[in-house]
Amino acid sequence: MLKKLLLPLLLFVPVLFVLTLLAPVNANALCVSSTVLQPVAKYTHSGGTQGMCIADGYCIEAQTNSDYAKTHYVIYNLENDATTDFYYSTKHSNSLAYNAKRQEIACVSDGVVYLFHFENGKMSYKSTRKLSEHFVKVSCIDGVYYLSTGIQMFCTEDFNTMTRIFLGSERGINQGMGTDGEYLYICWYKYNSANTISVMSTSGELIQTYTVSQDLCREIEEVDFYNGDLYLNVNSNGSQNGIYVVQAEHDMTGWKTVEEANCTETGKRTRTCKTCGYVEEETIEANGEHDYKVTKTVEATCTKAGKKVSKCTVCGEKKEETISPTGHDFGSWTLVKQADTEESKKVSRVCSVCGAKEVKTMGTLKNKVEIKYKPKIISPTSSEQCLEADSNSTVTWESSDQDILYVTKDGRMLPRGTGTVTVTASSGGASDSFEITVSWFVLHDESLQK
Repeated sequence: MLKKLLLPLLLFVPVLFVLTLLAPVNANALCVSSTVLQPVAKYTHSGGTQGMCIADGYCIEAQTNSDYAKTHYVIYNLENDATTDFYYSTKHSNSLAYNAKRQEIACVSDGVVYLFHFENGKMSYKSTRKLSEHFVKVSCIDGVYYLSTGIQMFCTEDFNTMTRIFLGSERGINQGMGTDGEYLYICWYKYNSANTISVMSTSGELIQTYTVSQDLCREIEEVDFYNGDLYLNVNSNGSQNGIYVVQAEHDMTGWKTVEEANCTETGKRTRTCKTCGYVEEETIEANGEHDYKVTKTVEATCTKAGKKVSKCTVCGEKKEETISPTGHDFGSWTLVKQADTEESKKVSRVCSVCGAKEVKTMGTLKNKVEIKYKPKIISPTSSEQCLEADSNSTVTWESSDQDILYVTKDGRMLPRGTGTVTVTASSGGASDSFEITVSWFVLHDESLQK
């Protein structure tokens, strides 16, 4: 009989154990080792304080004067602690909640709800409406508002239709309310007693109870969460009113890379709290620049471009660069054909790299500056007889350097270069010589003028 009873029990126990291990955890719940909380001041002041909520990295606090007649909102940037003010009187502003789906802040104050648009750290008024009950506290989970009258809890999406979801037990004065995204955190105040925070499901089940000494916080007006830390709106009746924080005590795993960084794009890594399942995310910075190594080179020629192909050793990105043509490496000009009165002078040069040959025409001797000189030819047999170059006698002309001064058969002298030459005229047995210097000349091609 005992074996029959134990067998189902033994079968049932492992199932319970497996279910316990697989049960989901609330990644946004307060992760602390003690139910006695020790808040630390973050933003304090001497004015009155009532409602508070967290919205997209900002903490919005409703501050009032001493008789609650005037209200203004202080918006704290939780990344850099910068503050801005928004002025709109909501009188005794008891409670604030942020609806991320609508980018909307609801302020419930003595049976009235004030709605504000909130975006990029700025508030703007939308509307006001009277509520069906004297609701004093509000919170928001996944677009649904939760409102309390003290011990009664209602829910609504539009503040028109209210549905009562549970009737709780009164544990003092219901000072404030907040949420971790799954559970409601209800703040209770009793004179001369520690503040308590009841963590409750939306169906009314009590999950956990935390206490905060009145030596630290006389009254907790409101609570909310940011990056796993619990934020409290505290009224201490002194210069230390404002925003306090209870930091989470996460037991984090090691970092796990989710997205690898590369040379130009950031990556991402995460780690998870072993206790509550909170996930912390961190950006992995990009390397900043590629580490290219050349994988292929096509050399450029004198006239054709080449290319260089490289690949990044980190991310594998490829790039291709053009190598400009090197251009010819020509030697000196050499004479191919001398110019005369009928044909142009031609010169050439050769590239020492590829052997390409360049030929240039430098113009004919026509239309050049002509230097005419008519010497007298003195016969060696008779010093008195003279023969002019333009006479009918046959005269032979000769230049000592035809590249500098070209002399035609009829005695015309045409320059080809600069320098001094000797010109000799002969007729029969008579001859005469003279020197002539060509200091400049003009060719047909003006670009070659000297």
